[in-house]
Amino acid sequence: ILSAHSFRNFDVEESHQCSLDWLLLGPAAPPRQEAFRLCGSAIPPAFISARDHVWIFFHSDASSSGQAQGFRLSYIRGDASEVLH
Repeated sequence: ILSAHSFRNFDVEESHQCSLDWLLLGPAAPPRQEAFRLCGSAIPPAFISARDHVWIFFHSDASSSGQAQGFRLSYIRGDASEVLH
C-alpha cells in the first residue's frame, strides 16, 4: 500500500532556510533525514510514502504578517497502480 500526498495550494511565509514559518513533511517524526521542510509559495512536488502514515508538522512564529494563505494538502492511498497513475 502506498500513499501519495500532493499540494493543491501552498503559500507559507518565506524565510532564509524556512526558519520562521514552515511545514515539515516526512515518513516519520524528526529528526529523520527523509523529512522535508517547506516554505514559500512554490507548490512542492508530490510526496509518495510506502508507510501506512506520514508525519506533518506546521510551525508559525509570532511575527507572521498574516499575508500568507496557507496550504491545502490532499492524498490518495492504494496499491501502486492506483497511486502512481
